[in-house]
Amino acid sequence: MDKLFPRMYDCPESKQIAMGGLYWVVYIVFLPFLLLLACAGGAADNAAVYTCILAYFLINGIIVFLIFREYLIDSLWNVRLNKKHCFASVGLGVLVFFSIEAIMIFCGLYDYDMITVLPFPAADSLFGVRGVVLVMGKPILMTLCLITIVPITMCCLYYAVGFASVCQNRMWLGYLVVALISAIPAVLQVTSMDVEIIDALRYYVGMLPFHVCACWVYQRSDTIWGPILFHTVTNLLSVPIAIFLFFADMGDIVRQMIK
Repeated sequence: MDKLFPRMYDCPESKQIAMGGLYWVVYIVFLPFLLLLACAGGAADNAAVYTCILAYFLINGIIVFLIFREYLIDSLWNVRLNKKHCFASVGLGVLVFFSIEAIMIFCGLYDYDMITVLPFPAADSLFGVRGVVLVMGKPILMTLCLITIVPITMCCLYYAVGFASVCQNRMWLGYLVVALISAIPAVLQVTSMDVEIIDALRYYVGMLPFHVCACWVYQRSDTIWGPILFHTVTNLLSVPIAIFLFFADMGDIVRQMIK
């Protein structure tokens, strides 16, 4: 069991955890809705929507880097000391995650457009467009955001704050904390965006394996760069998969219309 779930030592300082926790509220509640209001009048103006989404990514990325810059730099030493173990943990986490995703899709728990790892809450839940549409609209720019800014932001605010700070002393409590805070976007969908409870639940169920796998990679690699690399790889792999499934679905719709 210790080899599967080893003890963690890598963790931000208390000051960084406190500042990150405060900004997490801004990140998940206030800032997205301010940006949503900023581009609300430009529903038909794709440029305005993409500008708001890009601003959301950049603002979060800059502030998170300023809060966690020392921790991010210090945590690189753990990668350098044990590169093979770190990369092996990331690879194993990616394999487990996509296996779970495939099983869930096969069982009909959610459709491909509910795979909200692209790019977590901003596109699907707050801006009203699918992740695949976001990538197809600005493929190079948005893909770069999804494999750089988004992983660092999400991993620092969710896992460095909510998981590492707890997992050092109570491992399973760390997983529980992340499971609880990751449910907040789904709750916001129901309370603020008139989303059906069943759809919000499917959103949460769809995201939960990602959070668990990312935390597991964090615990095994003992560096914040473990889940960051895990998030980067899953997003990078999800882009072509989502686009392929999008066109496959469109092809089925056209064939049904012809019939």
